[in-house]
Amino acid sequence: MSYCPKGHALEGVSFKGKPCIYVSFPRAKTVGGSRLFDYTVEAYAAVGTPVTRKIVAPGFAYPESCADLPGECLFTPEELPVGKPVRFTVTPRDCFGRAGRPLVASFNG
Repeated sequence: MSYCPKGHALEGVSFKGKPCIYVSFPRAKTVGGSRLFDYTVEAYAAVGTPVTRKIVAPGFAYPESCADLPGECLFTPEELPVGKPVRFTVTPRDCFGRAGRPLVASFNG
């Protein structure tokens, strides 16, 4: 996790010109024939409700041999408290909404 450089491909219209917190994570693997479709990324601060993003898996439409692409998303400093610890949880899901085991990481920004 790091600050996103200005002009990053994910910057888009809503993040244009703002410093962003960039979160990237490895692709969840196929288990028992159930392929990855999307991720739920949640940022938990000490107070308030979590900030949630739903991200379509970058390689969901590719053949399994070509689908190993990392997931990425952005959060703005306005969404997360500056200088406070934040816990990020990334949960993979298949196309039926069944969730896999989440990845958890902390950031002390």
